[in-house]
Amino acid sequence: ARGIQTRIDAIHRAGFPATCAELNAWYVQPPPGQNAADIYAQAFAHFEMWTNKTSQMKRDLLPVFGNAKLPPRTEPLPSDMQKLIVEYLAANAESLHLIHQASAIRSCRYPIDLNNGLMTSAQHLYSIGDAARLLELEAMQYADEQQSQSAVDSVMASLNLSRLLDQEPTIISYLHDIGSEGTALESMERVLNRLLLSDAQLLYLS
Repeated sequence: ARGIQTRIDAIHRAGFPATCAELNAWYVQPPPGQNAADIYAQAFAHFEMWTNKTSQMKRDLLPVFGNAKLPPRTEPLPSDMQKLIVEYLAANAESLHLIHQASAIRSCRYPIDLNNGLMTSAQHLYSIGDAARLLELEAMQYADEQQSQSAVDSVMASLNLSRLLDQEPTIISYLHDIGSEGTALESMERVLNRLLLSDAQLLYLS
């Protein structure tokens, strides 16, 4: 017991939480109206994932969400793939609007309770992955349409989605953060290969 207490004291001296209650308090709850997670939750509720049988067959033809293989980063999307992406993005227009709105907010706490340990609800993590993939499709579409600022904004929204998850103190959240960041970087690669960005846009991404 003394050995355990010595380790806990060392953690406290380093400025970190050492109990579940302290960890829950460390994951700060932003003031009302300043929590990006509240808007992300609205966005997740509006997801149109094409899950019924007919829509599922169409979704399978999509890249990122389905089984369709993307062309090399330097090449445009095939017209049939582009048309399907436009349709999917239109079905998720409200979700995308809310995701971009949330990405401008700098504080975030998702609705998890760490008081009873790390085995807490993590449903939002799967929705964050879907949001990152949706933004990747949006960035692809804007890149093919040569809309450079909109493409950059989509990449930045994806990076912010990942950055806000950095604040969540669980291992599973960290792993999902890595996946979300990887999706954002794939979006950035395609945008950089398809568009000639201004110095200001490059600096923004940097």
